[in-house]
Amino acid sequence: MKRFDSIAHVYDSQIPDHIRSYLARRKTGFMLKRMEIKGIKPSGLDLGCGTGWHIKSLAQQGFEMIGLDSSKEQIAKAKENNQDNNSNLLVGDSLNCPFADNQFDFVYSINMMHHLKTEEDQFRMWAEIDRVLKPNGYFFLHEINTLNPLFKFYMDHIFPVFNRIDDGTEEWIEPNKLVNIGNLCLVSIDYFTFLPNFTPKICFGALKLVERILEGTGLKKFSAHYMATFQKHNRSGSVRKPD
Repeated sequence: MKRFDSIAHVYDSQIPDHIRSYLARRKTGFMLKRMEIKGIKPSGLDLGCGTGWHIKSLAQQGFEMIGLDSSKEQIAKAKENNQDNNSNLLVGDSLNCPFADNQFDFVYSINMMHHLKTEEDQFRMWAEIDRVLKPNGYFFLHEINTLNPLFKFYMDHIFPVFNRIDDGTEEWIEPNKLVNIGNLCLVSIDYFTFLPNFTPKICFGALKLVERILEGTGLKKFSAHYMATFQKHNRSGSVRKPD
């Protein structure tokens, strides 16, 4: 994507360091919690890996990681951020992945799928994920939670003031409309985080306690982010698109 090439040099600065580190820990933590890890660490694919911070977190824990992104400048930054591990970072198309069938134990995309401009493109990405995942492998979809009542106002008016990541043409994925897709069976949806990206570091620690309290109540469905967990099982019948 040319737009992501153009902002690669400032991409990491769009989110404050303390927020980015916190979200990376939480998102990778949710994925590890959902996977049944026994013995050898599984191999993973980050689709739309950007500048590679989530890959860095997992690779440092011993996972065999590959990152794919269509932006060559983003991949260049990801390689700079991952010089201390053995991750493999590639320029490529998530709609036509350069990988074998049944290659990965888990795949994830983090705030990436909504950048695909049409539902048809999103559906093609689902099909590629299905193809490259091993049987019983996991796909983790991380997205912005559209159930949050402040979502539209925040993304249309506040978020653009602080960063250049989203441009207002996103195809958002509603968590309450997710379904089984092909061989990818929906297992669970985790809702988490309430703090905005501009939360000052000086009060971040105290507000995290408030966030955790909210996540333990029925209000968690109105959080800022969600992670949908899918597991690949062989299923008969036609592939069904998300509603």
